Amino acid sequence: VVKPHFPMHVTQELWDMYPHGGDLPKHRGDETSANHPYALDLRAHFQTDQFTEEQIRGLRRGYLGAVTYVDRQLGPVVDALDEHGLANSTNVFYTSDHGEMHGKFNMWWKSSLYDDSARVPLIAAGPHFSGGSRVRTPVDLHDLRAAVFHSVRERQPLGWHGEPLQRVRKNDQSRVAFSEYHGHGVRGSGYVIRKGDWKLIYCENAPHQLFNLDEDPEELVNLAGKHTKKFRELEEELRGICDPKAESTRAEAFITRQLDAIKVMGVDPESVEG
Repeated sequence: VVKPHFPMHVTQELWDMYPHGGDLPKHRGDETSANHPYALDLRAHFQTDQFTEEQIRGLRRGYLGAVTYVDRQLGPVVDALDEHGLANSTNVFYTSDHGEMHGKFNMWWKSSLYDDSARVPLIAAGPHFSGGSRVRTPVDLHDLRAAVFHSVRERQPLGWHGEPLQRVRKNDQSRVAFSEYHGHGVRGSGYVIRKGDWKLIYCENAPHQLFNLDEDPEELVNLAGKHTKKFRELEEELRGICDPKAESTRAEAFITRQLDAIKVMGVDPESVEG
């Protein structure tokens, strides 16, 4: 069972644990960020504006139960390490492949580059990590992979990206984290550059967005037109990683080939989840 994940189904016991968990999102569909073209695309694609208040409350309550379910699965793993004397020689990592919009901006699930969707939990525990500490430096899953290699004292293959989490400083304002999205639901590709407190969402077919996450962690105010120097700085970081125009063209060609292959198989492309 993959949890926490839509459709947020849980047992009656887990449901009953959170009688007051069915609240409503603080930021709904009238926010400026909720009406960015890519956000509107996803709201239409997943038909989330049709969700009733009862459904929204139920999904949010079910999510809490699903998180508890996962917590209960992790506990026995940690207990087993203790029982077999492996806790002092084993690093344990917990992460995921995407986040959850959770009703914010009338959006649910994944596919968005807003932090609620794009950020994932990343917890590292074990002999190579100090307990109770939080690292504010942006990292990505390449760094987690590098951490695994570092844990077993092996070198990554030449050309692989990532810096071991064990070596990342706690608050490095100069380090860059990169993400990209070319999937279903939106009219074009998107890219993220995160550097210190700043985040650029570079949209191939819509206005770009720039947020100061220290002052605006909910990503409500787009500063792209106000902080042009910071925008250019982060755009330069992006172009140092890839050419967004060329990458978007390559991605679109790949998607077209996929859809053509699906049609040949006799499958309706609209029924396939990306």
